[in-house]
Amino acid sequence: RLSYNRGNCNDVDSFLTKKNATFERIALYVIVIAWLYVALMMAAAEASHANGSLVGALFTFILYGLFPVALVIYVLKTPDRKKARLAKEAQEAQTAALKAGDSKDETP
Repeated sequence: RLSYNRGNCNDVDSFLTKKNATFERIALYVIVIAWLYVALMMAAAEASHANGSLVGALFTFILYGLFPVALVIYVLKTPDRKKARLAKEAQEAQTAALKAGDSKDETP
């Protein structure tokens, strides 16, 4: 039987949140791989058709596969990029505050 201390609910909640985020990331990559597979099969069908061509297959893969996937990944990763940028800015502000505090201590 699984039990946990009620005082550590925040730890359990953060663990479940991290686990859910990992699942969402894996699900995103599975969907991306599946979509690229479908686009690749469309391109193969285009190339092997009697009226098809390799150039048409290449454009099919790029326009139905690569561009939409790149756009979706870019849009879905926007919150992650924003979090990383804010964390970097906070770190830089903290470092600047520490340096400013150190320089005040050194003045006579």
